[in-house]
Amino acid sequence: MEYFHSGGGGPPYFLHRIKVLKCTEEMFDWCDTFDSEDKAFCRWHVEWSNSTRYYEIVQFEWEAAAIIFKLKFGCI
Repeated sequence: MEYFHSGGGGPPYFLHRIKVLKCTEEMFDWCDTFDSEDKAFCRWHVEWSNSTRYYEIVQFEWEAAAIIFKLKFGCI
C-alpha cells in the first residue's frame, strides 16, 4: 500500500481507523509492504501521538487491509 503524504495540507481522515498505543516498526513495515491486486484506494496513514494524545491512529482507505491489520496485531 502507499503511505499518504499530505504535501503540506492537513492529515487525511480515512474511514477505517484503528487506535494503537504505539505504531511499531513491525506495524509500519507491514502496512508499507501489504499489497493488493486493486491499487485504487489502498493508502494508509498514521496520526502520531502528541502532547495531548497518548495513542496513535493507523488509518486505512481499504476495509480489508484494516481488518487484516486488526487480526494480525490483536487490535480487536
